[in-house]
Amino acid sequence: MKDIVSSVLGIFLAFILLGVTPLYYVGVIQWAQAETQAIAYTTNLVDEVIDTKQLNDQTLAEYNLKMASLSTYYTFTIERQIKVVNPDPMNPGSTYTTYIVDDNIREYDTGDLIVVSVRPAGLSFAQTIADNILGLSVPKNGFTLPGRVR
Repeated sequence: MKDIVSSVLGIFLAFILLGVTPLYYVGVIQWAQAETQAIAYTTNLVDEVIDTKQLNDQTLAEYNLKMASLSTYYTFTIERQIKVVNPDPMNPGSTYTTYIVDDNIREYDTGDLIVVSVRPAGLSFAQTIADNILGLSVPKNGFTLPGRVR
C-alpha cells in the first residue's frame, strides 16, 4: 500500500537528485576550472613582469579581461616591494634587509618583488544555488603569487 508520507518524501528526493545535485557538481567544476585558470593567468602576469621589468597598460588590460572572463568573480591587488638594507641598531656595524611596498607598480628593478593577491569576490549562479541548498564549501581565501624580478 502507498501512503502520503512516502510519496512526499519520494518527490522531494527526486527533486533533489534531478534538480539540485547536478547544480552542485556544476558549481564544483566551475570553481575548480576558474581557480585553475586564475592561477595560470596570474602566473603568466608575474612571469612577464619578471622578464620585462615593467607592467604596461596592455598587459594589465589583458589580465583584467582574462580575469573577467572567468565564471567566478575575482578581485586582485598588485604590489611592488623594494629591497631595503638598513643598519641594525642592535648590532653596530651590521645590517638587516627588509622589503617595503612602493606605489609605482609599472617599473621594476632587479631584486624587486611583484606580489599579486587574488581573492574571490563572489560565486557563480550554480555555486550560489549549491551553497544555499547543499552547503557547498568553496574556499574564499584566494591565493597570492610572488616573483622576484631578474
